[in-house]
Parts: sequence; C-alpha cells; structure tokens
Amino acid sequence: SRKGVKIENGKETILDMGITLGAINVKCVDENSKEARCVVSIKNAENNKSVTSTTTNRLIEVMPGKYNVEILSSPIQSKKDVVVKAGEETVIETTVKSSAALKQPVGGKK
Repeated sequence: SRKGVKIENGKETILDMGITLGAINVKCVDENSKEARCVVSIKNAENNKSVTSTTTNRLIEVMPGKYNVEILSSPIQSKKDVVVKAGEETVIETTVKSSAALKQPVGGKK
C-alpha cells in the first residue's frame, strides 16, 4: 500500500504511480534515402536481456534507462548504451544497403 493514500467509500481514488515511458525511434534509410525496414532488437544495457523486437521507423516505448540497440541489417549495426529518458524520444538514424532491408512485412511468406 502507498503511504498517504486514503480510500473512502463511494469515492474514486486515482493513484499516479509516476511511471512515464520514454521511446526509441530507429530511423532507417537506404543509400537512396528511401525509408528502409529492418528488424530492431532492443536489449537492457545492464544485463543484455531482450526487451523487445520490432521494425525500424516506428516509435518503440520503453522504460527509462540504458539500452543496446541492434539493427539486424547486413552487416548488423549496434548502438550501445542508448539513454532513454522519461517522456522523451531518443532518435537513432542509420543507413543500410537497400538489399539489406526487409522486402515484405515481418511474418510474411518469403
């Protein structure tokens, strides 16, 4: 239970837990400056455990902290100790060869 929180019958109590997410946005283009989609793996920088995996060019909401970001292009590109602050967007810009980008949606037939 939280200190200083009073629960009264018939009254709604809204408790702000103070958790605000931050975001990572991996902006990826090919050599022709066209948006390219690659798989992105985000890991906790302290223990290298996987936090999430998604594709580039979208907002990825995570808890504030430090992350290792891997862009699974060919070759793989890594950004270590990426700092994410609450309520802020951390942008990583990267370029890949057009041949390294995904040609169709993740999970689609090859």
